[in-house]
Amino acid sequence: MEVSYGTLTEVAATTVAGWIFGAVVYDVTTDEDFIYSEKSGRDPFPVQIPYDHSISVSVSAENTGTESQKMTLAVELIDPDGIVRASRSASGTLSPGTVRTSGRTSDIMPDKFGTWVIHAWLEAETQVLDEKTWDAIAVEIVEVAGRILTAFVRDDTTDELYLGEDLPVSLPVGHLVRVHFSFQNTGETPQNMKSTVKLIDPDGTVRAEKVLTQYTDPGWQKASSRTDPVELDKAGTWVIYAQLEAEGMKVDEKQWDAIIVGVEVANLYGFVYDTGGNPLAAVSITLNGQETASMIDGAFWFLEIEPGDYTITCTKEGYKDRIKTISLPGGRKDVDIEMLGEEEEEEGWWESLETWQQAFIIGGGASAVIALLALATRKKGKGE
Repeated sequence: MEVSYGTLTEVAATTVAGWIFGAVVYDVTTDEDFIYSEKSGRDPFPVQIPYDHSISVSVSAENTGTESQKMTLAVELIDPDGIVRASRSASGTLSPGTVRTSGRTSDIMPDKFGTWVIHAWLEAETQVLDEKTWDAIAVEIVEVAGRILTAFVRDDTTDELYLGEDLPVSLPVGHLVRVHFSFQNTGETPQNMKSTVKLIDPDGTVRAEKVLTQYTDPGWQKASSRTDPVELDKAGTWVIYAQLEAEGMKVDEKQWDAIIVGVEVANLYGFVYDTGGNPLAAVSITLNGQETASMIDGAFWFLEIEPGDYTITCTKEGYKDRIKTISLPGGRKDVDIEMLGEEEEEEGWWESLETWQQAFIIGGGASAVIALLALATRKKGKGE
């Protein structure tokens, strides 16, 4: 300010100054206040606070200058990853020696283990008069635990749900599916649990992903989010990948071969009978190492096998072994197998002279070929 003495004018010195001298951590859950003050020499920092409590913070400052000043006091609460999780500021004109607080930040849960920082600064006339940082809160590390239970596949096309015990499930190309999984908090305290689920196609590309964080009490079971619908547009095996985190730490992960798309399977159905056309029961039948036995009506089957070439072997006491090579395309194939008794001889009817003689007798001369075809049809009817 200016002071006038007659014709002499001189400028009196003014001081703009202030300092931050205090900070408070409020444990909202227990209604406790932890006060830091340079004026009184109190220093409780860092304060041990459980991760599932609610907290807020504030700071205090004083105008230590010689004039009233408009001052702004600001505070931030910063988590262990350096992210500002809450903030507050207050502005107003302070006379010399007057104290102001920033006001309390909003309540938050300190959901990360480690040290939380209070950062504060005081401004006046665009100047930063003071700035302070405290390692104010140490969030207690507790034992975390959890497990992934099972996976789910929802076929939106048919509105069917398949559980982990049903997997892998065979679905046609073009169906729309969503996936998720269930999990459990196996720890002794409540935990913030993050579930990540991915659907991966046969080429290894992640086609859908969902992440969800949920507050979970001990023993509770919950489910991850379902992924968005994905069209099954590639043949092969689709995989579900699941990961579970508790309080930022990975506690479990699993992977399932969940969906088989467009891989065709073969189903073989057959009958075994003797040369008289009678069904044979209890015939031991082997198909490339797979074994079964014929039923009382001679029926047998091999289901959901890979297409390809196979050797089928039939054995039964009192009968000659029968070995037959068959080709199985995708889908159903039927086969009839005739077994000869131990004393029976297999007739090569096409090449035998006797068959030609029968043909000439039945059809005569130029009609031999037609007669042979007729004879073949009759023999086929008997299972040869």
